[in-house]
Amino acid sequence: MDHGRFGKGMEEMHPFNTRIVWYLSHPDGPCGKHVTSLVQGHDVMPTILDLLRVPIENLDGESVWPLVIGEKEKIRNHAVIAWAGWSSGPAIGRVSVRDNEWNYVCTIGKEDPKTELYHLPSDPEERRNVASEHTEVAAVQRRRIESVLGQPLPGRMIELCDPSLSPFHEYLLRKNRTSVEQTITLFKDIQRERKAEK
Repeated sequence: MDHGRFGKGMEEMHPFNTRIVWYLSHPDGPCGKHVTSLVQGHDVMPTILDLLRVPIENLDGESVWPLVIGEKEKIRNHAVIAWAGWSSGPAIGRVSVRDNEWNYVCTIGKEDPKTELYHLPSDPEERRNVASEHTEVAAVQRRRIESVLGQPLPGRMIELCDPSLSPFHEYLLRKNRTSVEQTITLFKDIQRERKAEK
């Protein structure tokens, strides 16, 4: 349970799944500073490279260090977060685009009968879907997602999901063999079994 609600996964694109605390400690940085700006997971590598003074080029993320030391107040005005579900074939999931005022949630990979829009200042727990009342806001947020996807929604994901067990999962199920040699043998056995099934 998180914030009085159950559920982690693509059907719950709310703060407990889409807002993750990021702690950063550095000898040259401020102590105890709280930054509320929107950042994303792909900002980690540019931040590390920036702190190591390695030139940053052609990366999707941004260094958050300027936020920490007060050089910038924000590095983006919205964040896009996606969570894939399990399926066979092209990936399907849910995506959220969040800014300081709105959280818009929809399905990617198939038509969505239940888009969601939450007004964060008046509904911080995201319990009242106002998508039908604010269609113009929903349209702006939808375009932000399409910009990331590079195609109109629902979009077609190039990732393929396979519901069958991976060799590693099968290994875990059969982990009565523990040596490196036995593990390699087991993986080869599993690969042979899979080829024989085809």
